[in-house]
Amino acid sequence: MVVKRPPCAVDLPVDREAPVERLLTEIRQFVALPHLFRAIWSFKQAEDFPVDAAIYDFFEYGFDRLAVYYKWKSEMTKYLKLE
Repeated sequence: MVVKRPPCAVDLPVDREAPVERLLTEIRQFVALPHLFRAIWSFKQAEDFPVDAAIYDFFEYGFDRLAVYYKWKSEMTKYLKLE
């Protein structure tokens, strides 16, 4: 069995602009989604495990994640061509 090593920076061609720009485009397409999932998870945690906000405020964390989601949503929809 041949074990392949993971790709790394030395695998990029000398002209790295195009591959790096492609990678950044992929990131921009989907960066909003993890924030949405974390917001939903946080609201569910707040409902299932009500703890003192001084210990951990799931609602505040959830609203912060939602704010970041909406910040990046326009980038995602631009690439997905949704209006």
